[in-house]
Amino acid sequence: MRTQTVMMMAVLISIGGAGAAPQATAQTNDKASEHKANRSASTLYEVLNEQASSRSKQSTEDVGTPVLKRDSNGSACTTDQLVHASVGSNITSRIKNSIVPLQKGIQVRDIAMLTLPCGFKIDDRSGWSLFLTNGSEVRRYIENNPFGFAPAFGFSDPIEKSYTMKYEDIPREKVQTDSCINTIASISSSLKLCSSFGNEKSFFGIERSDHTSHLGHYVVRDGAIIEDFPLANINKDVDSIYFIPPPDASGGTITLIVTDGQNPYRAYVDTPRG
Repeated sequence: MRTQTVMMMAVLISIGGAGAAPQATAQTNDKASEHKANRSASTLYEVLNEQASSRSKQSTEDVGTPVLKRDSNGSACTTDQLVHASVGSNITSRIKNSIVPLQKGIQVRDIAMLTLPCGFKIDDRSGWSLFLTNGSEVRRYIENNPFGFAPAFGFSDPIEKSYTMKYEDIPREKVQTDSCINTIASISSSLKLCSSFGNEKSFFGIERSDHTSHLGHYVVRDGAIIEDFPLANINKDVDSIYFIPPPDASGGTITLIVTDGQNPYRAYVDTPRG
């Protein structure tokens, strides 16, 4: 597990500065950065695929009912320190109906209700996986599949079943923040969350208002953040967003963590553009 994670983070870190190009060549460098990100993602998938066999049994195991408590705001939480992902047709319809695609070819899939460990909440500083914190400790939770994160469409398990997500502790000073987070913080905009793949001038982002969220692709032009194209309107709050481009694809897979006020849910959004 740790070898996998080190390899994954090494790929992510290696492309972290791809967007720092002069303004005059921004469009060319954005394209180069996109190609570099896709090559890096392809390498990452190959590395993880080589190690998939050692985890295949774990990824197909059914999970029993977790021992639950209630946290300070009344939400259910787990006592085993794992994230429990519950799946089913009722959960899928509850969240899928709240995500309205605004582009042809968008697919919403693999929805799960997440039960978080007691005392922990979403940490949205990183754009590449599910991070939780209790205020002092930071944990990176890993999807229970051969990849460790959202697989491209066609690679995921087609059978709906509940499972758990294990974690690793990460020192707060070593949490790799997405470069786009600094961009939206330094430029006045209505974006609340963002995720890129090594490009601080081209990224997916979330605008929020009154328990609704708008998902779009944004670019930096002439010192301003503008929407490149819309992707979806979401009739829920979005607590976290992270994106990884699958190899040999023009778009990618966006992971959304949405909440209905009590429970967080995970949904994959495949986009034909990116």
